[in-house]
Amino acid sequence: MNQRYGSMFATAAMLTWPVSVSGDCFSRFMTLRAEPSNSIVGGRDNHGNPVNIRNATAMTYDLCLKTCGGGIWSIGGSWDRWQTSTQSLSQWLFPFLALTSQLPLGKDTKFENFMSVLLTIGSPTLAADSVTLTVLNSRWVHRRFSDISFPNGRAAAWVLNNFQQSPLRVTANDYLLGSLIVLPDNDRWWSELAAFLNPDHHYSWSFSNVTSVIWVVLSFLLTVMNSFADTPTEAALSPYNGLALAFCWIWLLAILICSLNNAPRCDKTALHEALRRANRSVYVAAHNGNCDLGHFTVNRPPLSLDSPDVPLRMDHHRGAPIYSYARLVTWGLAVKKVHAAFQAASSGANKQLPVNSRAGWSKNRKGELALSNRRGSPAQVADYIQSRDHKILLPDLGWRSLNSSVMALFLTWGTIGPAVVLDLALPTKGLGCRSASRLAYGILSIVIWALMVTSNRSSYNWIISDSISDTSRHGNVKQSLSRLFAIVLRRTGKVLSCINATWIVVTFVLECTDVYQSCWCNSDVLYLGSHAYSVMLWTREDFHAFWTPLVTSTVLASASVVIFTGINIHMNPSSSRWFASIGKKSI
Repeated sequence: MNQRYGSMFATAAMLTWPVSVSGDCFSRFMTLRAEPSNSIVGGRDNHGNPVNIRNATAMTYDLCLKTCGGGIWSIGGSWDRWQTSTQSLSQWLFPFLALTSQLPLGKDTKFENFMSVLLTIGSPTLAADSVTLTVLNSRWVHRRFSDISFPNGRAAAWVLNNFQQSPLRVTANDYLLGSLIVLPDNDRWWSELAAFLNPDHHYSWSFSNVTSVIWVVLSFLLTVMNSFADTPTEAALSPYNGLALAFCWIWLLAILICSLNNAPRCDKTALHEALRRANRSVYVAAHNGNCDLGHFTVNRPPLSLDSPDVPLRMDHHRGAPIYSYARLVTWGLAVKKVHAAFQAASSGANKQLPVNSRAGWSKNRKGELALSNRRGSPAQVADYIQSRDHKILLPDLGWRSLNSSVMALFLTWGTIGPAVVLDLALPTKGLGCRSASRLAYGILSIVIWALMVTSNRSSYNWIISDSISDTSRHGNVKQSLSRLFAIVLRRTGKVLSCINATWIVVTFVLECTDVYQSCWCNSDVLYLGSHAYSVMLWTREDFHAFWTPLVTSTVLASASVVIFTGINIHMNPSSSRWFASIGKKSI
């Protein structure tokens, strides 16, 4: 019991007064080995077995405290420590922190952008899930609209795909939506909106992005080369901690590359202005069979952007890609609604049924749909886009969520996992300060992701009822409790993400400044308890045993980043001919 409280006191003292130095512990240990007396108790080999102090390569935690004290081990003078710390920070921490400035954040407030960065750092799992969801959504739109033969079908898919990072809402008025899709006068609406979205208002590769990525890649490669070229000295202070630090952050490189490849459109102001300008020229069907310009003073336009009206949907309105999880349901419902209308119109055109059922089918010599077949009264236009499928649930929502979840967990443990394994393999083998810090970071990352995703799923029914109507539905008591539960989960997840992001940065700094070089941390008291011991000398056996986890961790972390990035780039249909042809036609 006393030893436990002593360990806690030593840890508190270490974190409270990190400048207190206990002298060169390695030199003192070597002095103990040279003592002619055999009365010194506490000598150990590197497996924790008791040995004579003269043959010892490690010492017990109690002997370490007596020999070195409870503070930080001194390695050279204060200037040497400062040089080592600044070199470590500039080599391992600063390059990765620089990547966060290149993440797509949109045009939200500074606080919201800062919160997006904290969410990304605090939960790599959530960031990976959102990035993968964006790609899977693009493929989903591509697949659903690939069989649409009605005019503007591909343009509609391209437009909908580019509104993934915005709170898109489709009107529940079939007459307005039918007018936008069916009337030939609105062909220009689709092409002009696509032309406005194509060249600008998206976040993609730039010189600064490329420079940051190259900097991190070179830094990582140099760290790997240095770790494999180094041979452990007799001191237990291993150079391999830097490689574990790099593993713990390398996931950010994959997130940035995939985000830039997705080219998200995060500027809500520009997107809102694009829709506002386009909606000025929307034609609506008139009762005489002609069409008039629509004036949307009472009703919503066919396509519009929501405004944040309730706390439940605040994340839904934020433009950063990290919030893609919050828009999965609402954006998917908007796509399905537009697709169902286009599908019904395509079916009618393929059956040679005109919008005006009283008129005959007009043939076009060019093989295109005659314009006269696309005109009718408001009731006829609304009836023309009616679909037989009235289901609200998305058929493959669960499949996309499952795939993105698997990819997110793969990247999380494919990078943080090797860092933990590498720390566990370092003498003294066991769960210590470094490995426990990284393990806690990975676990909390998954907890945050689970809270945020569960928050969105718990409000699923309320979101559907609100999305299918142009008026907000407050629902019954059960839905109100579900909304409250969702808000609590979301805010809890954000608080934890702030804590986790701060945690990983602080532990990084503590490690680079040698705060973890102490008896308590190096003896793995957290894991070994009363059997704790601190390894002071590497043996040839340790080196050979460490080689396997070193190679395995390096290959696993590198392969995880390459595989995750490669799969996301391969799945992204934005560069396909199908989407590229739309962009070229719209310019």
